[in-house]
Amino acid sequence: MSGQPIQHYVPQSPYPPPQQPPQKKGMGTAMVVVLIVVVMVIIGIIAVAVMLTL
Repeated sequence: MSGQPIQHYVPQSPYPPPQQPPQKKGMGTAMVVVLIVVVMVIIGIIAVAVMLTL
């Protein structure tokens, strides 16, 4: 029983975490879209570099 005390300790917060206010949901999605575009551009540059080196 004493070997697994963490499994029984499950903190359940009665309120949702205040990390995502509903006012900044639009900005959050916009930042996610920008991140996806940046990642796609980086992947495209790497792919072009690999094609050129091959």
